[in-house]
Amino acid sequence: MLERLAGLETEFADVEARLADPDVFADQSRYRELATRHKELDAIVSRYRELRKRTDDLELAKQMLSDSAGDDREFARTEAETASADIERLEGRAEGSLAPDRPERRPQRDRRDTRCRRW
Repeated sequence: MLERLAGLETEFADVEARLADPDVFADQSRYRELATRHKELDAIVSRYRELRKRTDDLELAKQMLSDSAGDDREFARTEAETASADIERLEGRAEGSLAPDRPERRPQRDRRDTRCRRW
């Protein structure tokens, strides 16, 4: 999963770079396609970056835990527990983001005519 997320982060950076290209901006259909992809990737990449940050935080807390004593040790333990919980939550959200879009997950639109009618 992490390899796939890293690949999507690379794609996100590539899409951002292409969106800044004046030639792409001149081609509105291509620009619209890239802007849509950018929007799709933005949420996934944000979660991945947060996951990476919390993973780094967990490693640092574990290192602090082995190197400290007293209140510092308790702080490191609390930080490690919080980071572990955050990582678990973020991994679940990341896996959900990578799942294929199923029709039953899409919001349903109300197609009824909502105009005011006279009786």
